[in-house]
Amino acid sequence: MIKLGNNVESTHTDIAGMQIRALLDSSPLVCSVFDSNHNITTANQKVETLFEIEDRSIYINEFFKFTPEYQPDGEKSYEKSFRMLNEGLTTGYNKYEWLYQTSSGEPIPCEETLVRVNFNGVDYILCYTRDLREEKAMMAKLEEAIRREQLANQAKTRFLAKMSHEIRTPMNSVLGITEIELQKNIHPIETEDALLRIYSASNLLLAIINDILDLSKVEAGKMEIMPVVYETASMIIDTVQLNIMYIGSKRIKFTLNIDENLPSYLVGDELRIKQVLNNFLSNAFKYTLSGAVHLSFQVEPTENEHDVIIIMKIKDTGQGMNQDQIENLFSGDFIRFNMENNYAIEGSGLGLNIAGQLIHMMDGTVSVDSEPGMGSEFTIRIPQSIKDKNVIGAELAKNLQNIEDTQISLKRLSKLECEPMPYGKVLVVDDVESNLYVAKGFLMPYKISVDIAESGFEAIDKVRNGAVYDIIFMDYMMPKMDGMETTKILREELGYSHPIVALTANAFSDMAAMFMSSGFSGYASKPIDINQMDKYLLRFIRDKQPFSVIVQARNTKLAQSNGKEWETEKVISEMLTTSFIKDAQKVIDAIKSLDFNNLSHEDLQSYIVHVHAMKSALFNVGKNELSVTAGLLERAGRNDDMQTIKAETPRFLEQLSKIKNNLEQAGEQNLLLVDDEENMVFFKAQMGIIYEACALLDIDVARDALKALSQKSYSKQIKELLNEISDNLLSGDFDEASILAKKAAHEDGVNV
Repeated sequence: MIKLGNNVESTHTDIAGMQIRALLDSSPLVCSVFDSNHNITTANQKVETLFEIEDRSIYINEFFKFTPEYQPDGEKSYEKSFRMLNEGLTTGYNKYEWLYQTSSGEPIPCEETLVRVNFNGVDYILCYTRDLREEKAMMAKLEEAIRREQLANQAKTRFLAKMSHEIRTPMNSVLGITEIELQKNIHPIETEDALLRIYSASNLLLAIINDILDLSKVEAGKMEIMPVVYETASMIIDTVQLNIMYIGSKRIKFTLNIDENLPSYLVGDELRIKQVLNNFLSNAFKYTLSGAVHLSFQVEPTENEHDVIIIMKIKDTGQGMNQDQIENLFSGDFIRFNMENNYAIEGSGLGLNIAGQLIHMMDGTVSVDSEPGMGSEFTIRIPQSIKDKNVIGAELAKNLQNIEDTQISLKRLSKLECEPMPYGKVLVVDDVESNLYVAKGFLMPYKISVDIAESGFEAIDKVRNGAVYDIIFMDYMMPKMDGMETTKILREELGYSHPIVALTANAFSDMAAMFMSSGFSGYASKPIDINQMDKYLLRFIRDKQPFSVIVQARNTKLAQSNGKEWETEKVISEMLTTSFIKDAQKVIDAIKSLDFNNLSHEDLQSYIVHVHAMKSALFNVGKNELSVTAGLLERAGRNDDMQTIKAETPRFLEQLSKIKNNLEQAGEQNLLLVDDEENMVFFKAQMGIIYEACALLDIDVARDALKALSQKSYSKQIKELLNEISDNLLSGDFDEASILAKKAAHEDGVNV
């Protein structure tokens, strides 16, 4: 037990005791002396500073006044002090953390170091106390900084994952509409060339998006290597076919060398290996203007008979690199070399850095041998497991090395001869209207019956009401109920057994097993790949039909072929025009609201964004001259050229308004109307439904009625009325929506 007080220190009057006192007082740490009975015999002056007291005797006599009842670990301070001192006396040394407190109750975290000493044949414990408050505060700040950094990285990863879906949605429209137009084969050469450029640029943007996402995954530790069994020959063919397009019109000889002892099947992450090869090969083709690019595959045994090292070499006769450039190649700075000469070469500088990190994640290595003007050689070594002892052999190796035979097509876009399938029926489920439009456009040439659903709930309702489809193309990521949950309900609750194909922006190999185990019959990437979709249509629709039915459909197509395969062109044009009218009005209103005599930095940035948006929108509707003007105004905004902005903006807005009004008038004149009387009856019936739904505050029924009305064509007056009712429903103003619906349902002479 610790006995406090007793005024023991007054008895220490001998010379040795005075010397010890002097030593203790000179210590930079608080120092206390305990005897073998756990009594405090003395303490130095630092006690007074630490505990903010006038005399050390207060600490000596009232030790536990400066210690809370319990230590942070939950043990009573009195009991733990006894145990720690005992251990110090027994072992000669003890070190631990201890929580003190000032007389006012402020906590003082400390580190206690106990050392046993013998004085005149008697054992004592020297207790050195180090104040940890500053250290703890610094650690707390460091931990908080680390925590914030981790949260920031997690937020960035979540943001990029979310953006992958959001960015790919408009990309889906761009790529889809472009490919639809190219497949028509009706455009002049210059128009087709422009469309090809749009398609190529969109694919480049998609590649950059993928690179950014991959980089964020690597940095966040979310990138995983997913080993699967894959066919070596197939991996090689896919890689060659994908990259051979980079040759273009260049005078490049591409050669391929394959070791005949290469295993037929390997176990590894095929997708990541392809990604690595694609990055190195595409760079070789891009930076080699003429000469040769050589790709080779070799195999090297390891001590483990079930593993091998796959050695892939990419050699080119391109620009080459100096030693400094080689050292910075995988530094993470995303540097592109020789930009003054390579400004026209597409790329972001992300690819090789990501490839290097992927190689490292697969326990591989990459080495570089290069000289300026002499080309470069990259050697990639990646360990892989083997499925069995089979090898590709000399004959297959020889066939693979014949580039012309392995190359399916050098065209950027596939010109599919779509198999007519009027006997087929598919459902496309997607929450984005433009995605549904593009999917329907792809499917139109097949003469397939296409149904659409804008949510998983709607798809479930269709199946529950008896609808059956040859294929359901299901968007994987949708709000409220995603494709995975929708498919689970269709399979488990409704017993739906027909094919369901997932449409996903994350079509990675590590997703395949998840999709297949979740009830899907397959998956296709978004933006939609017409080749993937075609394979599913052939597999799940055509190949299940009797041959006589297939022949009859082909003959019917030939008989009906009159150059009108694309009757949806007018619909496409109308949709683009409608979008332009809305966008133009938005820009006109936004720019007119600006004060050009007192334009803030934020207002100027807003101006730049709006004229930039109109530049491409005007081009889309064929107003090239005003599109050029928008480009000039955008440049003026970026250069702070207020004189040009003030002089040209009024004329720009006037012409933009004129174009918008002309398109609106043309749209009204060309509006396709159903029978007026029938249309009027349907319109008034739906207005009655909306009126009753508003009285019951049933927004879902009201919206369904509005949706039914939106599928028919009406005059501008009725469209404005429908928009007004919709706005009132969104704002929760059921009374106003009810009044409008009731009036429309009972009045005669409404211009429908």
